Amino acid sequence: MGIAPVAILSAVSIIGGIVQQTQQRRAQQSQQQQELAARGQQQQFEQNEQLRREALDQQQLQQQRDRLDLQHRMSERSLERERRRRLAEERARAGASGVGLAGGSNAAILEGLQTEFNQQQRDLDQSRSLAEPLSLLDIR
Repeated sequence: MGIAPVAILSAVSIIGGIVQQTQQRRAQQSQQQQELAARGQQQQFEQNEQLRREALDQQQLQQQRDRLDLQHRMSERSLERERRRRLAEERARAGASGVGLAGGSNAAILEGLQTEFNQQQRDLDQSRSLAEPLSLLDIR
């Protein structure tokens, strides 16, 4: 006796269902893997973007520090030129009036000018030192 055609059809139908379920599972697994890969790429992109932003922030911070340093050096040079000019004027004024530079009111004037410029230099240095801690807070 042979196998009944109904049994064969039933077995083929069952096998077809199993094959279909297997294909569906494989398709789902493939889709899940693709989704995981896409999430991984997105996370990598976000990390790279964050690193790029941080590098840009650091670059801008360094540029700002460089500008502040340049401004400070320029201010120091300007202050030194002004100091020399004012002291030279006072010496010339004292020389033109025939008064010696040693002792007396001319010495006091020169000393007062020097004290004034020293204070301006300290103020300039203090403004620079106040700016430095603020920039340190930006370092990550």
